[in-house]
Amino acid sequence: MERKYSVIYIGLDINTFVLLLEDKRVDIKAVNLIPDFIHHNTFNPANLLFKLVYFLHYIDRFRKLKLISYKIWHFVNFSSSSIYNKYSNYLYYIISQNIKIIDLKDTKEFQKYVKSNQIDINVINNWWLLPTEIILSPKFGSINIHPSKLPQYRGSLPTLWALKNNDCESAVTFMLLDKTMDGGRILSQHIFKIENTDNAIDLEYKIEKITASFLISDVISYLSGLLNPTIQNESLASKTDKYEKYRKISPQIEKGRDIENKVKLYPYLWPLDRCYLQLKNRKLFIDNAEFIQSNKSKKVQIRFPYVYIPTTDGVLKIKMNLFQTFLIKFNSI
Repeated sequence: MERKYSVIYIGLDINTFVLLLEDKRVDIKAVNLIPDFIHHNTFNPANLLFKLVYFLHYIDRFRKLKLISYKIWHFVNFSSSSIYNKYSNYLYYIISQNIKIIDLKDTKEFQKYVKSNQIDINVINNWWLLPTEIILSPKFGSINIHPSKLPQYRGSLPTLWALKNNDCESAVTFMLLDKTMDGGRILSQHIFKIENTDNAIDLEYKIEKITASFLISDVISYLSGLLNPTIQNESLASKTDKYEKYRKISPQIEKGRDIENKVKLYPYLWPLDRCYLQLKNRKLFIDNAEFIQSNKSKKVQIRFPYVYIPTTDGVLKIKMNLFQTFLIKFNSI
């Protein structure tokens, strides 16, 4: 009988979670706490039920109340907002499979859980830095999914840098994490082409397809000793910008296509994260943007409900509500 490996999944990507969950060689014991599911403000009753069920599962108490609340939510989840609707299957799986939720801020509790449950490895698909105590706790360490040709583009959102620099190819790299930022040993690297017409979402689809095809087999090969990690070439290393810092839109210094790509990518990865324009002391969050290359206007133009904002190489067409349009009109970009 083939061995089953104990895994903790850390990340927000549902596809990776389901991929691991459905493989018979993998046993997901726990997932990371997603604080937004508890702290995000909402008045939608279906959202509130989701939050209640998630919280009760996290604290591992009031099982009957949790199950009753979940059954009610199951019938009303069609009215949930996007983020809760998107994670409906995720909630179902962690409850039905009794998968524990662990707060990554409590490193001592994490280490205790890893030791008592003999966790083999962490599989990670996220963009935030983790404490060394968490990375090195499992027997075989932590495998991270990084969408670039490491050591190129270490850091957050490397697909945006591949597009910014007009690269003709990129890769999905499976690597072991260490104390450095994306500087650990490489298990495998799967290269894919970038077409001239590709945008950030197109690249995400390619990344997801490659991850689905190779992640499990590469992880199992590593755990069974058939895949030997290799050291990165430091002379080829480069970095991207910080995740939170890059959310800010700077039309005066950024290209229109780069802004359009990041405006679309952030909420695709996590619905609550959106790019924003800084208007004096106020952040104006942008849901979508279209780059118009032929338009060379150097002034902000308002044709409600659209606002046209000049960039270094064209114009961004952004749909606004009346209040946002008012703010644009009476503030400098």
